[in-house]
Amino acid sequence: MPRFRTKAVPTLVFALAPLYSQPSAAPLDSSPHRVQFVSVEENVHLEVLDWGGSGRPLVLLAGGGDTAHVFDDFALTLISNCHVYGITRRGFGASGFSATDNPADRLGDDVLAVLSSLKLNRPVLAGHSLAGGGPQPPPPGESDFASFHALQQYYVRVRGLTFPEGELRQQWESAAEGRVGKERNFAGGALLSTLIKSAIKKYTHISTPALVIYANPHGQGAWVDHNPDPKISEAAKAYSAALAVLTDRQVRSFEKGVPRARVVNIPGANHYIFLSNQADVLREMHGFLAGLHAACGGSFEGWQKW
Repeated sequence: MPRFRTKAVPTLVFALAPLYSQPSAAPLDSSPHRVQFVSVEENVHLEVLDWGGSGRPLVLLAGGGDTAHVFDDFALTLISNCHVYGITRRGFGASGFSATDNPADRLGDDVLAVLSSLKLNRPVLAGHSLAGGGPQPPPPGESDFASFHALQQYYVRVRGLTFPEGELRQQWESAAEGRVGKERNFAGGALLSTLIKSAIKKYTHISTPALVIYANPHGQGAWVDHNPDPKISEAAKAYSAALAVLTDRQVRSFEKGVPRARVVNIPGANHYIFLSNQADVLREMHGFLAGLHAACGGSFEGWQKW
């Protein structure tokens, strides 16, 4: 997002208008955040979660298809050192939507509008991916829809990690007697499809500190990684090999384009690396944030240059 450079926003990548409060779209979401909505365009209001905390503002940006509620648990591990926020992109969850011909710029402008509206002082951005594909586990069965807890357990079995219930409630409708209803069809899916298919801009002049954490080589989840079916195993190996080539290429490209960045590879991590390898991610994030503070001598005036 090119305009981030002029704002001097340090970045972790693992990716002006009135502000008003509104009830959460997930009434049974137990995560201790405040929900508010920021207007970024006429009739487009983005959901912003505020977990509180002390220290420098840290803004969590969800990956493609997710909402900010995917950080419901992870955010709580950061509030002792940062004031943590999360933004749900346009067209997903409770956020509004309008189409755009320039999704990369528009999504970047949305983030900047939120930062400006909240008047955040030198925030750090932490973004998660845009998802991927490969051998897929079987979809949830009837028993997995008995409750949102049952759906959580389905993802534990197939992915080997626990999605926050608040995120699952954003992705799936609630049905009678506590059952899980239909999967939601978010308008933002078309926007992300356009973004992925269009020519991606290359921003090679990022002057702010950056930390990039890759799942490399990629783990594909418990159902794929430990499946006894030889056909699935072979398909997984082929996909992993192709993905490793792509990831290595991305790593080299990023290192060349942003030489000041710290690039970290975590072997075998899941795509949702902040859930599957939380301790590793937290260690790197805390080190990165401490480095920002140390580089400025620990003074408020010094922090302004970042």
